[in-house]
Amino acid sequence: MNQSSSEGRLVFIYNSRSGTLQALRDLLHKTFSPGSYKCDLCRLTYTYRMRGPWRDFLESLPLEIQFLYADQLDDQTRKLAGPLPACLLELKTDRRILLDAGMIGQCQDLAGLIEMLEKELAGL
Repeated sequence: MNQSSSEGRLVFIYNSRSGTLQALRDLLHKTFSPGSYKCDLCRLTYTYRMRGPWRDFLESLPLEIQFLYADQLDDQTRKLAGPLPACLLELKTDRRILLDAGMIGQCQDLAGLIEMLEKELAGL
């Protein structure tokens, strides 16, 4: 991913918890009961690893990319993010929601998520 950028940062926040055991639980849940899986961002962008087209898209952006899990959020970020998953945009001193849980949940597939993110970024 882009390690540094003067353009800003995208922070993707998963509606899951961090850790190896949790990642295994999430994989099993997505595989065997996808309809009840609670993180649309995980569902769209990961199998047992990050989907290649998603990785390529993120690497093409002129922004730093950060990934966080629900249990890694400070109170201020948790309040700003609202229901998870979410994508925050940080530009200098401005932090705001770029994609909220409802928007991410509307995406039927990875292409839809990428298209939505491109549209939101183009509007800046």
